[in-house]
Amino acid sequence: MSDTYGTPDPVKRMKPRLTSTNLAIGVGFGAVIAALVGMTWFAVVYGLRVRDGSGEIACAVTTCGPGALALSGLVLSLIPPVWCVLYAGAFTRLNSAGRILGAVFTLLLLTAMLLYVPSSTRRHPQPLTTTEHGEQFAHGMALGFFALFIDFVVVIPAFVLLGSRLNKRIPTLVWIVALTAPAALSALAAATHPG
Repeated sequence: MSDTYGTPDPVKRMKPRLTSTNLAIGVGFGAVIAALVGMTWFAVVYGLRVRDGSGEIACAVTTCGPGALALSGLVLSLIPPVWCVLYAGAFTRLNSAGRILGAVFTLLLLTAMLLYVPSSTRRHPQPLTTTEHGEQFAHGMALGFFALFIDFVVVIPAFVLLGSRLNKRIPTLVWIVALTAPAALSALAAATHPG
């Protein structure tokens, strides 16, 4: 109820309203969920073809050299984390539209990597690839994923623990060298032992 001076009822003021901003957020969230479900379905159905095709494209670009094929697979596997680092570094300098577009692109990029994960089950195992060039390409990707595993499971936790123990900030250059070392060793392995 309102009093004689026309003061609005607090119960009415607290009633939620459907604004254009809330509607846009809801639609955007629904679109992201739909995109994730769609990409997951696409990865399950067409993942093997995409992996084989990636090997053939890499073969066409690199003249089918085994080392070059493995290196191209390694580079492909490192694109998403490198993009995520660049996006995180530039996040505070971007306007709201740039942040939203960057977040959507990051999500789509990470979801696209599902295409390179075999959708195997116990009864129906799916190979990583079915072509010779695809195998060398996949070997490079596996080395790249191994480098990322070392970074996230060994290097980053060790540096965080070391920084907290020393109560000092570890220099950026040391971080860069430590995080790129596994990728460099993987690249060396891909070039010398392509699979």
